Amino acid sequence: MRYSTHWHYLPASVQDQARARWPSGKRSAGPGDWYLYEYEIAEFGPGYQLSVLPAISADRAQWSARLVGRKAVEPTAPVAHAFRRR
Repeated sequence: MRYSTHWHYLPASVQDQARARWPSGKRSAGPGDWYLYEYEIAEFGPGYQLSVLPAISADRAQWSARLVGRKAVEPTAPVAHAFRRR
């Protein structure tokens, strides 16, 4: 499956791939970089077989995530909420 999300929601393996691809400079990968990252996850590794209890086997599945690319997004101002006591 293909996913698209910001830095903080990326799996650790995809963050490592992004840091290796864009290590430094103005376009470096990291928290707060205003890029939307796209990655793929192959749900089960080769030779993996589901058992009768999918909840148990899903915990032990080898998830392999691969970075596909990224695109710049428009920075937005932080949203502040004010609450008033009655």
